[in-house]
Amino acid sequence: MRQVGVLAAAGAHALEHHLGRLVDGHRRAAHLAKAVAAARPDVLDPGEVETDIVVIDLTRAPLTGPELAAAARERGVLGSVLGPLRPWHDRQVGDGRMGG
Repeated sequence: MRQVGVLAAAGAHALEHHLGRLVDGHRRAAHLAKAVAAARPDVLDPGEVETDIVVIDLTRAPLTGPELAAAARERGVLGSVLGPLRPWHDRQVGDGRMGG
C-alpha cells in the first residue's frame, strides 16, 4: 500500500502541471491515427480514437507487432507491443516532428 502515495503524487503532479497539454496529446493522437489509416485502413479506424491512445489491430496485417514496432522505431516512432500495437508520442515531441 505504500506505493499508493507515490502513484497519487504522480497523479497530482500531472493534474497541476500537464492538464493543459491534454488537448495537444489528443490532437496528435488523432493526427497519428489518420496517417496510419491512410496507409492501412484495415488496421485502424481513426473515428474510434477519442483520447491520446492509438491502438493498431494487426490481425489482418502482413507483419507482426514487433516487426512493425522495429520499422517504426527506425523512423523515430516508438510504441509498445502488448497485444495490439500502441504507438505513443512524448509530451516533449512537438508538432514539427509529428509531420503536421
